[in-house]
Amino acid sequence: MKIYRSGFLLSCCLISIPSWCETMQDDRVIDIAVSAHGMTRVSVRDDEISELYYYPDDLSDHVQLHKSGHLFIAGEGLKRPLFVTVMTSKGEVQDLRIQTHSKSPKPITLASSKVKKVDVNTIQAWLEDFGRGFVPAGFQRMPLVVADRGNASMTAAASDCFANDSHEVVIFAVKNVGDKVIKLDPQHFSRPGEGVHVRKKVLKPNEITKLVTIRKKGNET
Repeated sequence: MKIYRSGFLLSCCLISIPSWCETMQDDRVIDIAVSAHGMTRVSVRDDEISELYYYPDDLSDHVQLHKSGHLFIAGEGLKRPLFVTVMTSKGEVQDLRIQTHSKSPKPITLASSKVKKVDVNTIQAWLEDFGRGFVPAGFQRMPLVVADRGNASMTAAASDCFANDSHEVVIFAVKNVGDKVIKLDPQHFSRPGEGVHVRKKVLKPNEITKLVTIRKKGNET
């Protein structure tokens, strides 16, 4: 068994390819398939790989830990499984069994299984940021699969969706389709388990405002 610590320079090319993500579980071995061609990067989300063990020892040419905290695996010529244990700067541990396939290289991301506590102030700040048109750090755009909402006097058309590790945000465009000024009650557009934020609380006829909903992942109704 060999121990590898970060501390050397590795030159590589960065290309824009969607990554494959796996949740870390320290009580099991995760099977990972890397390309038999080129270099595959393995990273830990919001963390760095600080140390690793690998076996068999004679496969050292296929695994290199960069000082940035990323693990690079060269799949070419790797004819048998490579067993790797990675340890992160935040104290997490994951065992990997690495084999090759014929597909193109794709970055691999390991995500922490630890649940991060999010307080009310953080959620409110997220809602306000989205309301102003900013995307908070950690959120990524997701496919929009949410139905529109509304009633006889107002429509709420879903326009965008974002998510991070713990929450999902959906943005709606709310329009006053009636002929009278309306005072918005955000709860009229919410679903159980959702938080809601609106940019304007009073809408004139044909006026539009942004409504943002947030819910914890796994809290579907």
